[in-house]
Amino acid sequence: MDKPQVYRKSKLTPFGELFPFKDIFPWLAEKLLWGVGISNWNVGPGADVLSFKLKNNKVKVGNIICIESIHSDFVRHYVLKGANIFTVITNDGWYDHTVGPRQHYLLSCIRAIENRRYIARVGNTGLSGFISPLGTSLEELPQYEVIARAKTLPLVEDVTFYSKYGDKLPHLAGWFTLAVFSFIFSKRFIGKRD
Repeated sequence: MDKPQVYRKSKLTPFGELFPFKDIFPWLAEKLLWGVGISNWNVGPGADVLSFKLKNNKVKVGNIICIESIHSDFVRHYVLKGANIFTVITNDGWYDHTVGPRQHYLLSCIRAIENRRYIARVGNTGLSGFISPLGTSLEELPQYEVIARAKTLPLVEDVTFYSKYGDKLPHLAGWFTLAVFSFIFSKRFIGKRD
């Protein structure tokens, strides 16, 4: 029998799941930890892909847990490690009856577009559904209802420009813009002094 595969959450919610800098300020962390046992988790090793055989297909799942879905650069590493489908498992109960669950769901749609992957998303008390690589909902389930759905989703092997290069292009454009403005303003400043 194969050894069970395990994924440990790697992007923890500050203060809710992990006290920032707890190694540097352990005395402060002890005073600020919640009494509910979730503010002192350890960080997992990163975007590990879970894989299994299904009929004739090798399914490689990028299993994104909760707030990890807001980190675009983190999510793209699943694709670089071979993920051909994503799942998002989340506890949206924190948001209660606000726009938070909708916003969190839409962030999953953005991750689907960036990486061209189908997503099966499960949110307890939040929005669950199936999302296409174009970011459209194939099926969206309502909040606060106990419902189960199953759907066959295609596996995608393509690697998008974003999956491959991430935010390098926007960062480069930002630095280039800063350099141009610096050059323009330095010319103006130097020209006025002469």
